[in-house]
Amino acid sequence: MAFLFLDDNEAESLLVAAREGQAAKLELIENIEESDDYDVTDLRHFQAEHARTARLIDEIEKRLTFSLVDAPSVPKFGV
Repeated sequence: MAFLFLDDNEAESLLVAAREGQAAKLELIENIEESDDYDVTDLRHFQAEHARTARLIDEIEKRLTFSLVDAPSVPKFGV
């Protein structure tokens, strides 16, 4: 397992970018649904991708919250 260390600002910026990407993907899904001529395969693909990314963002937020609250759980290298 690789470790990536980010400060609070970096972590929050990445989460904001991920949420913005999710909003754009949701808008694309809505536009596809409103279209008279849409491909169900494309729609299902984007819906599944949106759901997977939402779960990943939730998991990352949980880990960040846990790491910030429980600082001793962060591994110490070279100690």
